[in-house]
Amino acid sequence: MPADPVTSPAVPAGLLARRGLLAALFVAACAAGWGAIAGFRRGSAEVDAQGYADLGFARGREVVIVSATDHGALGGLEAVGPWIVVALLLLVVSRRARELVRPASLVELLADPAARLQTQVAWALIFGAGSYALAARHESVLKAELAWLGALVAGSCLALEVVGRRLASRPRRDEPALVANVAAFCAVLAPSCLVLFEVDRRRIYRPTAVDTLVANAVVAALAVLAFVVVRRAVLAGRAPTAVRAVCAVLALTAATPLVVRPWAAAPEAPSLASAQTHNVVVIGIDTLRADHTTLLEPKPGERDLTPNLRALARRGTVFTNAISQSPWTMPAFASIVTGKYPLQHGAVSLSGKLRAREVTLAEILRETGRATGGFVSHDYVDHKHGFAQGFDEYDDSWARGHTAISSAAITDLALDFVARHADRPFFLFTHYFDPHYEYRDHAEWDFADSYQGWLKAQFDFENLVTNRHLLGPAELAYTRDLYDEEIAFTDRELGRLVADFERRGLLASTVFVLVADHGEEFMEHGNIGHTTTLFDELVHVPLAVVVPGGEAGRVVADTVETRRVFSTVLEALGADFGAADRPKGLLAPGGEAPAAGHVAYSMLWLPDAQPRWGKRFQLASLRSDRWKLVRDLTRGVDLLFDLTADPLELHDVSKTEAKRLEELSLALDAWVGEMQKSAGDVPMVEIDDALRERLHALGYM
Repeated sequence: MPADPVTSPAVPAGLLARRGLLAALFVAACAAGWGAIAGFRRGSAEVDAQGYADLGFARGREVVIVSATDHGALGGLEAVGPWIVVALLLLVVSRRARELVRPASLVELLADPAARLQTQVAWALIFGAGSYALAARHESVLKAELAWLGALVAGSCLALEVVGRRLASRPRRDEPALVANVAAFCAVLAPSCLVLFEVDRRRIYRPTAVDTLVANAVVAALAVLAFVVVRRAVLAGRAPTAVRAVCAVLALTAATPLVVRPWAAAPEAPSLASAQTHNVVVIGIDTLRADHTTLLEPKPGERDLTPNLRALARRGTVFTNAISQSPWTMPAFASIVTGKYPLQHGAVSLSGKLRAREVTLAEILRETGRATGGFVSHDYVDHKHGFAQGFDEYDDSWARGHTAISSAAITDLALDFVARHADRPFFLFTHYFDPHYEYRDHAEWDFADSYQGWLKAQFDFENLVTNRHLLGPAELAYTRDLYDEEIAFTDRELGRLVADFERRGLLASTVFVLVADHGEEFMEHGNIGHTTTLFDELVHVPLAVVVPGGEAGRVVADTVETRRVFSTVLEALGADFGAADRPKGLLAPGGEAPAAGHVAYSMLWLPDAQPRWGKRFQLASLRSDRWKLVRDLTRGVDLLFDLTADPLELHDVSKTEAKRLEELSLALDAWVGEMQKSAGDVPMVEIDDALRERLHALGYM
């Protein structure tokens, strides 16, 4: 016969500890299971958004679903971990807390004002630890959300106070029904608070919305149902069979990640063919002007800023007139990894992202059986902005803003990836940020050491932009010198990466692409920084491609687009994907000779830029080997430059070259019209205060 819950003797401390531990394990299993189920649903939704079923990307489907399920399980454990630890500690050290497991003792505890206060303090400590963990894990957690949790805890403490005072006023407190009511109330209180908080935290600013009211009504109904079940269980002295069955099912959900693996398993053979087994390395350098690199032999008196990049580039082909498709990071790199123009891939907005349904180079190469790893140091190419698509590993932890020096860390992460995957084909994307402002002074180089003027003590980039009219030749030279030190530092770190490939004997079996997203302005046209113009100081970038077995030491002066990197890699590998729809690569098969180029288009399209940012522009440009037309669609202004006679784009010849202007205008109009027709949605990201502050510091907002 089960013991009477009202008159049962005190439970031994050892048994209490075991019960507490079992309860903690049960809660942890439930949290992991439900987190895994939520992760599985997110992964399935992502697979649908990426269109992997239509593309036949079996490996992508497997990786996304398994990874999302695993992360969901870990997230569930992390969410309940602090609560469990604090509750167990309180159970171990507090006699009052241990008495909570006996319904009769619980009634006496709540009726005693001093003991009740201890219980309320313990309750607040548990929720306080959970609140701290929540705020630490989620940068975007709102103060209003934590205030709501605090209100729930305060309401719970008030409810315990009301119950305790009512109990203290009763002459008899050992009635079974009374004990069962109190025990059921306390058992339902904590889960109800947690569920209410999770339901409301995403709707904190619309508490009267219909979906919020419905969700809270469902929570209240479940709480009432749980109250009835627990009350009956206490009266019966044991858990009903149905409750035990539900608990077993809840605990078994922890096995979800194991169940998902065989279900999501991809076939052993790659789903895409690849004629070559070469590794692929795309080295992306942020804010690197073509005329501040020495991919060719430096001229007499010229600083040799990139000797390591030159040593790599001379193994293949250097493109001396490579043009980026946008003057800022996100659309420029999105064009490189998708082969599309900015309006076609949708990553054009300062608060936007790359569309999930765009097929990236990493997604394709993962389907060919390659391990894929990306290591980046800019917010605009991180997970949130859609650039992790297709990567088995993607580390954006070094996207730490304009004051961080990150190149060494990116190289270290890349070296670790290579060491772990050197025995199989892989795709590696490294993004180096340091040439981006603010420019830092590096002790190993003395380019900027001679300047001792006023700017040295005030070298804040926002101050620099605001007071650009005060910059004389010495200040501009100092700014460029710091920029050059950043480039030289980055080149050294890239040298470490290439040296590791040479040491491992991987150079002869690796396709290398060296490319920048955009350049930087130093008052050539009245601006400091980047983003707002399409002059060559921003869109003319370094580009080199090295293909195993290809011709070395080749230099191509034709105008080419950096978006063609996408097709260049696929053609070098003989990858069987989208050959009819993608642009031509930069090299003929085998890498011996360049494919036809000669024309490049670029655009700036910032529809959501606020006027106070000074960046509400829509620009488009057409550049040939000799001519360049820049059209300001916002102001209705055309600028035409003869690059042969005027490589610095200082003299507009649109008035004297009317026929040439008309010819190029027709081509540019047709291209802009095509882009607008093929443009889809512009997806947006949620920008929290921390990200907004970093983007403002970087000059974007």
